[in-house]
Amino acid sequence: MLIPDPDTETYAFRHALTQEALYGDLLPGERAQLHAAFATALAEHPGLADPSHGNTSARLAYHWVRAHQPAQALPAALEAGLQSQAAYGFADARRHFETVLELWDQVADAEQRLGLDRASVLRYAAESAYLAGDPSRAITLTKAALGAVDETADPVRAGLLHALLGGYLHATGGQNAIAEYEAAVRLVPALPARAERAQVLAAFGEALIGQGRHRESREVCEEAIRIAQEVGALAQEGDARKALGVDLAFLGDLEAGVQELAEARRIAEVVGRVDEVARCYAMLSGLLETLGALDAAATVALEGAEQAASHGLGRWHSPFLTATAGRALFSLGRWDEADVLLRRAADRVAPELAATGCSSARPAADWRSAEAVRRWPRSVLLRPAKPICGPSSSRGSLRRCSSQRRSWPCWRADSPMPTPQ
Repeated sequence: MLIPDPDTETYAFRHALTQEALYGDLLPGERAQLHAAFATALAEHPGLADPSHGNTSARLAYHWVRAHQPAQALPAALEAGLQSQAAYGFADARRHFETVLELWDQVADAEQRLGLDRASVLRYAAESAYLAGDPSRAITLTKAALGAVDETADPVRAGLLHALLGGYLHATGGQNAIAEYEAAVRLVPALPARAERAQVLAAFGEALIGQGRHRESREVCEEAIRIAQEVGALAQEGDARKALGVDLAFLGDLEAGVQELAEARRIAEVVGRVDEVARCYAMLSGLLETLGALDAAATVALEGAEQAASHGLGRWHSPFLTATAGRALFSLGRWDEADVLLRRAADRVAPELAATGCSSARPAADWRSAEAVRRWPRSVLLRPAKPICGPSSSRGSLRRCSSQRRSWPCWRADSPMPTPQ
């Protein structure tokens, strides 16, 4: 029944069904006692934990919760969430942070034990839900965080939450996204210069792109870059450069636009923001697709999809980038290759995204052949969660860009971008 391990001086059940049967026979009180004993042993000897069963904090949280010891489970669940987030395990991180929220009211001094308040945990949970592919849940959690913050007493914090909410609403096609960005800019003071001001300006600048207001966006993004450089806020500078790159391309300067996007991606990689790396790929590939550089769009999108999938973004960014490559190949008449990619995107996209309407994903079973896809209007194919331009974008400026036939600057050091055709 039991298998000894002389190296670790532990025992394991020979069959998992035996373990489940014995556990099922225990009375509730006996289970709680065993979980408490396991948690105590793990806390005193962390090396006893099997690495294949998750990090030690996650195991501790699991056992303390089932031992009905919320005060001990609370910090363990928070640490498990932070560790999962750092390892790109965003779905696990979200689960752990939501465990913290469930335990919060059961611990009288929760804020003192954790060193942060409930609004902070709500923000952690929202960010993890968003990156795991569930922006609707992120919206709910961010609204709860806003409800826990006093705008008058802490306008900067409230402004950052409004900017996050704007992004989540934008991702789901929400109509009130721009109002949230405007609230963020209003709440975060312009003086003294601070990273938070650069952050909300960069987010607002990107939102303006969606309305085709590229000149306004350019001014906002340039101001964000100036502030970010003044205070040494590299991540915020990257955010602003990402949006500025799209603005410059749509305003007629393709070379400068792609250079800004390349720099934004470099910054995102340096600061370790995997979602922003993926979004840089999405913006460039979408831009290339719009301008008719379809081979380049497919190449960039597939590279981005692979990177996104390897960094825990396989349910959202990766499927959308895969779909961008599929659309580009479809437009090139490479329907069989497009069919494979579109099926892959539909199979892998998070169901929560399809439910929000930000994806027009068809079930893979409906995509029986590229010929079937060819008969559909473009609108039913997967589209990016955040379009790089709105219906009012200047198509004339895009045509002028394409007619210039300028060489693309390098997105990768070893391969220059082709000229739009």
